[in-house]
Amino acid sequence: MFLGDERCDMVLISLILPFFLFISVFFSAPALAGDWNVHFLDVGYGDAIIIERPDVHVTLVDAGSRPAAENIKRFLSSRGIAGIDAVVLTHPHENHCGGLEGLAPIIKANELFFNGDTGGDEICAGILETLRRAGRTIKTVKAGDVVYEGRDHFLKVLHPSVLGPGTNDNSIVLWLKAEGKGFLFTADIGMLGQAALVREFPFVSQAHAVQVPHHGDAVIPSWKADFPRAVFIMSTGKNPYGLPSKETLNALTGKLYRTDQGAITLTSKGQEISIVQHP
Repeated sequence: MFLGDERCDMVLISLILPFFLFISVFFSAPALAGDWNVHFLDVGYGDAIIIERPDVHVTLVDAGSRPAAENIKRFLSSRGIAGIDAVVLTHPHENHCGGLEGLAPIIKANELFFNGDTGGDEICAGILETLRRAGRTIKTVKAGDVVYEGRDHFLKVLHPSVLGPGTNDNSIVLWLKAEGKGFLFTADIGMLGQAALVREFPFVSQAHAVQVPHHGDAVIPSWKADFPRAVFIMSTGKNPYGLPSKETLNALTGKLYRTDQGAITLTSKGQEISIVQHP
């Protein structure tokens, strides 16, 4: 009888062991096993970018102007996203900071990354102060700082090293590397900043997607050639400044997507990046 029980136990073990091995392998697999999604939202003349990691971590880079908050919330809801885990404000202009006010209730992050520029628009200073009073820390970052990093990914600040007199030129420039793909977010840097960026960080030439600086303003003559494998994404809308410039549109013909024609989603799948425009 004892021997029979022992054999029964062995049979049970042989049946159960594979199940536990499966569970062990499943839960020890890398967290980042799905797709990366980068969304450039249509917020008119402004910037609002969402980086959606496979581990359900969401980063917001800029938030458009005040009315953009509702558009951003609707988009997040359509993706089943309830909160924002990290926020980067590239510089203090209203068409980049304004939406943060309406988004505050769904921002889960305790820190907001900022370049520390005390110039720009007063509304931005007011929004940052409101966030501080609500218990958020405004963390000043500069070139070399890391927003986050993991085994096969990181989001890093490339610019500025020091602040200068120009609010646009002080914009935070971000480099996202994810599963071998490169995404360059340029905010509102001007031509001098563009030239310095390409010169100081030659690896960005391998970017798969590049944001066109300052809503389609002037780019250096070599901009398209500097990024031979990239598609270009322009965040733009109606404005009194005549942007995007005809010269920039002509220079990037054939590789350009514009948010005034609908939000743009780039999805990293294996070796490829798919691009969908939402009309």
